[in-house]
Amino acid sequence: MRKLAICLSLFVLACSSREVQVPEDTDLTEGMISSSTYQVVLSAFGADEQEARKRGEEDARRKTYMLILREPFFRGTLSEEGKRQIRTLIETRGRVVSVQKEAEGAYRLIFQVTQPGGLRNTFRSIR
Repeated sequence: MRKLAICLSLFVLACSSREVQVPEDTDLTEGMISSSTYQVVLSAFGADEQEARKRGEEDARRKTYMLILREPFFRGTLSEEGKRQIRTLIETRGRVVSVQKEAEGAYRLIFQVTQPGGLRNTFRSIR
């Protein structure tokens, strides 16, 4: 309940602040942004950029995993081995590429999973 109150307070602060910058639409795109890159955007909270990055990175990995499982590449059910391959791919190839301050104590993180040579082809091979 306390986290919800903090989130709502920061949301109200962010909405009322004139210093909040609206990012370009391309920064907010989630999903496959190229044949080799999958992107997720989320908010993280922390006293500074490093703390927000640390707190948000695990949430970004979890969100990425859930969104990838919903991709059309994975129609039907994935085997446990396929799910493990996706988790491994996110752990080894995923990273936070941008942290931008949204409001006091709130930061927007952009997390990307990249695979040179084609992430889309890798997804298609996972069953």
